Amino acid sequence: MPYRLEKYNISPNKPIYHQAKHYYELCELEWNFTKQTMENKINSLNHFLRYSRLDRLENLTNEMVTDYIKSQAERGLKPRTINNRTKHILAIARYYMDYEDMEIPRFRDRKIKKQHEEQSDKRAFSRDIVYEALAYADREAWLLIKIGFDCGLRISELRMMHLKDLDGNRLLVHGKGRKKRFAILNDETLVRLKDWINQRHVTTHIFESNYSGHRGRPKSGQALRTIMRKPFTKCGIVNACPHELRHSYASDLLDLGASVRSIQQALGHSTERITETYLHELVPGKTMKQLYDLKYSASEPNLR
Repeated sequence: MPYRLEKYNISPNKPIYHQAKHYYELCELEWNFTKQTMENKINSLNHFLRYSRLDRLENLTNEMVTDYIKSQAERGLKPRTINNRTKHILAIARYYMDYEDMEIPRFRDRKIKKQHEEQSDKRAFSRDIVYEALAYADREAWLLIKIGFDCGLRISELRMMHLKDLDGNRLLVHGKGRKKRFAILNDETLVRLKDWINQRHVTTHIFESNYSGHRGRPKSGQALRTIMRKPFTKCGIVNACPHELRHSYASDLLDLGASVRSIQQALGHSTERITETYLHELVPGKTMKQLYDLKYSASEPNLR
């Protein structure tokens, strides 16, 4: 993938160009970082290198990093975004110090302070709210909302849904960190999805971009968020986001009697601790098949 160092005015004549390039190649080719992780890493590091005008990594200082953090805060970036960008700067320094025995005398990573992140307000919608939004949704929004709620998919997983990943009512989900899992669609969703595929002549991504120059590519995450937000706005829910459907999926399963362990597997979380940030109590467990049987056995709300 392109590392775009020249685009950020980082000259091949400077050692930092080759140090960054070597690090990117390791991340991509040897450590097999995902495309999204690589994009974030490249954008964050290149932006910092352009800002700091660093010529070689050995000259990195704590002052450069703290000045960069301050500049990002002044631009109005959220603390979480700043912390995510900073971790990529620390990562390349730690790699060269730990694995290449590089000395960076004026840099001490432990003295770099993280920005305080406010605890975000997490919403979980009830079945009533989700089905009310579905009543306002067009075909595409209906599929995105219903699959998001029924299967707990992330926006990136919805975006990357591909025709070849559909096998009957089973959907192969490509999760974070190249982890894969299966989701199961209910009968109504499967019928509507097949109609969508046939009417749109889908051959690659289920939710393909409408732009002529992007044929065969998926819609952007922002485009999907806009599509999914509109039906919620019509039923009075302001600034709904797709990830709240993931919280709703987990909470709905908990209400139906599933365990944190089984919900963890269905969400594709690496640990139960992460799942417990969505949930607040433990109840008896279910297998994955039983989990979806439980999900689809629940009655649909009667909307007025």
